[in-house]
Amino acid sequence: MSNILDEEKTIDLDPSLRNVQVRDTLIALTDYNSTNYFIYRGEPMGYQFEMLKEFADFLDVNLKLVITSDMHGAFDLLEEGTVDMMAMGLTVTRDRQGIVDFTVPQIQTKQVLVQRKPENWRKMRTWDEIEDQLIRNPLELAGKDVYVQKGTIFADRLSILANEIGDTIHIHIDDDREVEQLITAVAQGEIEYTVADEHIAKVNQKYYPNIDVNTALS
Repeated sequence: MSNILDEEKTIDLDPSLRNVQVRDTLIALTDYNSTNYFIYRGEPMGYQFEMLKEFADFLDVNLKLVITSDMHGAFDLLEEGTVDMMAMGLTVTRDRQGIVDFTVPQIQTKQVLVQRKPENWRKMRTWDEIEDQLIRNPLELAGKDVYVQKGTIFADRLSILANEIGDTIHIHIDDDREVEQLITAVAQGEIEYTVADEHIAKVNQKYYPNIDVNTALS
């Protein structure tokens, strides 16, 4: 594959982009989940994967993926130059802007609480009966145990909420499970609550109709 771009593509190239051309490979980091990158019937798919593939094709280079769900480790790999870019659903924060450059936003979402519907929710006669047993006001998180993936900003948001409501939210940072695994844990009754970006939560709700993702936290 040629690593020589046409004249329009070679104007004012950033040094890191020149390295990609010389190497003839774009090394990109993403995470494995139902939206960003996954394998279906032996074929790689996903929103981030498709964008990365198109970008690599535009640069006329190969694409190499590095897959991780370790957020802290992902930033380390980018900072040390092991990967050229990260393609993940990252919330833009002031701290993160201090260490990486973001593209223009690709999607607007919000953080939502993932909770389980009542066990007998299918037999309830009205939606109000279900609603009465769900958390709809963040104030109701006082004293509750909420599990979040390590390295995400969800713990920060919960800490702010705890301060706003003047009570304790028991925040558990999970070192081993990523967001979708925690959603599965809620659905299967292993934990009561987790936090996820809304678009991720809604995709998983199709697999687990017994979870509710309609309580916004941001």
